[in-house]
This record gives sequence, structure tokens and C-alpha cells, in this order.
Amino acid sequence: MLGKAVYEGVIEDVLLAHFFLNKILGRYNFRNELPSLDAELDKSLRFVKSYKGDLDDLCLTFSSDEDVFGETITTDLVPGGSAMAVTNDNVIMYIYLMADHRMNKAIEQQSKAFVKGFTEVIHRNWLRLFSATDIQTLIAGDGAGGVDINNLMEHTQYGGGYSSGHRTVRNLWSVVKDDLTPDQQRLFLKFVTSCSRPPALGFQTLQPQFTVILQPNEGNDARQTRPTLNMLTFGLVGTMDTSRLPTSSTCFNCLKLPPYKTRSNLKDRLLYAISAKAGFELA
Repeated sequence: MLGKAVYEGVIEDVLLAHFFLNKILGRYNFRNELPSLDAELDKSLRFVKSYKGDLDDLCLTFSSDEDVFGETITTDLVPGGSAMAVTNDNVIMYIYLMADHRMNKAIEQQSKAFVKGFTEVIHRNWLRLFSATDIQTLIAGDGAGGVDINNLMEHTQYGGGYSSGHRTVRNLWSVVKDDLTPDQQRLFLKFVTSCSRPPALGFQTLQPQFTVILQPNEGNDARQTRPTLNMLTFGLVGTMDTSRLPTSSTCFNCLKLPPYKTRSNLKDRLLYAISAKAGFELA
């Protein structure tokens, strides 16, 4: 599913560890990638490496103990590793074998299954054009900067009686652009699209297109309780309850906004909704 999302330009709020991005690219992980998977193990191995005393005191062996559903499973890092002590002479080999086991061998089956599915959608020759950081940006959007509100406004469509010149829409963008902090702007984007990061190439590439519609009153008609694609595109006009919070249909990147009479009311309702994650709807 993640490969299909990348192929179709759908941004997903999924952050993958750097070592796992390397696996997608078909690159082998070395010792320096361990912190992105297991910071505690990395800290422990650093301690062992810098230990000034006799390593025999730590009673370490060339084996790894892992908890699997409450059961301790011991895996030898080398043949007979459970009986092979870690000493000051072989500690470097132990560190690299332990890191290799944790990043590559222990999760080999799961990693291969994921990468197989991902590369069935996007050919690995295409992926090799990118760095691990680039792949993360393709998956989850641009996390380096803020949200370009002007670009978002330029590539937003409207429905249900709203237009770019509607008073409520003007108030919306005024609040989002001028009153929200960068963190709140990311919350607003996440509220509508389920991802707090903008697409790497701008909102003109967002699929589906960012949409703002007039929010229907749920009490008007039972048929309005489950939105359809036509409703999201064209809106549904009825008697509007402006005390309601904004809601969203994240599958369609759609904000459903009541026609608040004042800018301050819109701001209060919007901030409450995005901060409390209220009003989220699956379309």
C-alpha cells in the first residue's frame, strides 16, 4: 500500500528509520545506522567498546537474547556463540556482529516481504535515483520547512456555495496565514489531509486536491450523514449550524467548514478542532 501511495503521489504520515530506507534502496546497513533502529543497543555497544576493565567481568557471549511474546529466544552470532566469551581482543568483532544481527538478520524476513511489495509497484532502478532522505520525502512529504500557505491557497478548490471570494473562505485563509503558528499550520494540514507535511513539489501535486466545502447540517437529511464523492466535490447546501466545529474527510483532503459569521468565531472553532483533533471523519 505504501508503494502504491508513493506511485500515485499520495502523502502518508509515515516516518521510516534511516536503516529501513536503505533496505528499500537495496543497500546494506553498517554499524553507524544502528541508532536509527535501536538507540539503547547502540548505547550499550558503545559502553562495551569503551569499557576500561576486563570484559570477562561483563559475562557477555557472542549471542543475542530477544523477547518474543514473553519467551526469551537466544540466537548465536557465530556458530557456538553462546559458549564464546566476549573479550578485550574480540570485542570489535562482537559489536559489529551484534549490530549486523539487529539491523539485517533478525528482521530479514519481514524486511524482504515489505521491500518485495514496495518494489513490485515502483521498480528498484527508479528508486536508486534517490537517496534515503529523498525516499522519505516522497513517502511523507517535505518535513524540512513549514507549510507554504500561499501555495496551498492557490491550489485549493471549493464547493457547496463557497468560492475563493466568499467571506468565510477569506476569513479562513486570514486566520491560517496570519494567526496560526507554524506548528498550528501543520496541525491544520494534518487535520484535513492526515499528514502534517506538504508534498515535496508543492500542493499542485496533492492527490486528491485540497478542498473546502460548506459543511451541511447533519440534521437536515439522513442521507447527508455519509458523504459521497459528489457531495465533497459540489457540497450540499442546507440550513447551517454555525456553532458546530469544522470537520474533515481526510480520504478526500476535504475541509467541511460551517459559514461562521465572524472571523473570531471561525478562529476559535478551527483552533479547537485542530488542537483537539475533533471532527475527524472517514469518508
